[in-house]
Amino acid sequence: MIAADMIGAVVALLKADADVSGLVGTRVFGIELPEEEAASMPRKGVVIRPSGGIGLAGGYGEITGERIDAISWGETPYEAGRISRAVFAALKRARRQIVDVDGENVLIHSAEEAGGRLALRDAETNWPAVTQAFQVIYALKTAA
Repeated sequence: MIAADMIGAVVALLKADADVSGLVGTRVFGIELPEEEAASMPRKGVVIRPSGGIGLAGGYGEITGERIDAISWGETPYEAGRISRAVFAALKRARRQIVDVDGENVLIHSAEEAGGRLALRDAETNWPAVTQAFQVIYALKTAA
């Protein structure tokens, strides 16, 4: 059994959220910005990536927990903050939600903040961003 694609599910969930997509369109990506997107930066976008740390779900249940970083990019620090707040609200609303990832149904049980928001500028590019960690609890197996 290969574990469900939680990063892909969070990306799909955010792309489908009206508030997030109203700000960034379809520019929500897993792991890192695609090279063709980086050439157009700074502009609004979101990157979801694993952040490591302790997962809080354990035992024999067919669920697990992983920490992710939601990095919200903007043309200005203010715009990055607006996107970060929309991402926060979208993830907080994710409760026992099935998300389709390329024909695979991923069941997200919850996404809770695992720390506060941090405004920053990329060390290499100076692009403004806001990052926040979340703990995502999800089913290991695909949902029916």
